[in-house]
Amino acid sequence: MSRTKLWFLDAFVVLALTAVGAFSIYLNVPVARLLATALFVLFLPGYTITVVLFPRGRTDRPPEGGGLLGAERFGLTVALSISIVALVALVANFTPWGITLLPILVGVAGLTGFFAVLSLFRRWRVPAADRYAPSVSIRSVLFTKTESAFRDGGSPTAVYNVALVLSVLVALGSVGFAVAYGPTDSGFTEFAVDTEGQSVQEAAVLQSDENPTLLVENHEGSEQEYTMVTTVQRVSENADGAVVVEAQRELARTTLTAANGERVSETVSVSPPSDENVRVVFMLYRGDAPDDPSRETAYRVVTLRTT
Repeated sequence: MSRTKLWFLDAFVVLALTAVGAFSIYLNVPVARLLATALFVLFLPGYTITVVLFPRGRTDRPPEGGGLLGAERFGLTVALSISIVALVALVANFTPWGITLLPILVGVAGLTGFFAVLSLFRRWRVPAADRYAPSVSIRSVLFTKTESAFRDGGSPTAVYNVALVLSVLVALGSVGFAVAYGPTDSGFTEFAVDTEGQSVQEAAVLQSDENPTLLVENHEGSEQEYTMVTTVQRVSENADGAVVVEAQRELARTTLTAANGERVSETVSVSPPSDENVRVVFMLYRGDAPDDPSRETAYRVVTLRTT
């Protein structure tokens, strides 16, 4: 059976690789995770979109131009894949989950599956003899000389092929390095004072009769328990201009629990003296706070001046 008759097979292979790869990445299966990440970043989403955009095979190209060569299709596949992953990460940044593994994985896998199914419909509408079907030959993704190029003395196809191979190797190396040595904790927590219609500059100055509200927003990927320590510090500057804490008094400790994506607030009652050498410092810890809290050991810090 010719590969033209099996034009639909690649879509089912993509769907299978997408499902297996997504589970491998989510379950953190060591070797499979590396291979699946490379496929997700460099190949699968871009391949399905390329087939949707160009459902015809080599017949797209007249004898002297137009259509897609195998190398052109391959290069477009890699470029589109990287772009799709970046776009999904950008959109995820504006969701309650942030740029974390699960929303990016769901987004990329979902788009890949959608375009894989759409590619079947697009090719089904093309005459059977013209439908695109992938070739397993390495030569199908490399630049080759046309007949006119042979007559004119050749073209620098070898240079193009070397550049294509090197680009793919660099991309694979970057993905491998990111997976192997990238940060294991991609989550974060936002910790800030509620401005309540004030400007940032106004909110940074604590009035004598003001009770500030602190906001904690969890993007760690799971439910978190925090400890917020409220302190008043008397500070000074040394000869180098660095701030030195001369004395610190702890006012309160508050335990906060936030589900992933949840924002919680806590209003704190403080009555610091109006002194330019006094500041109120809120220190946030994941879990319990130490007996002697400091800015150096805190996970997040918010500092308010008193004048």
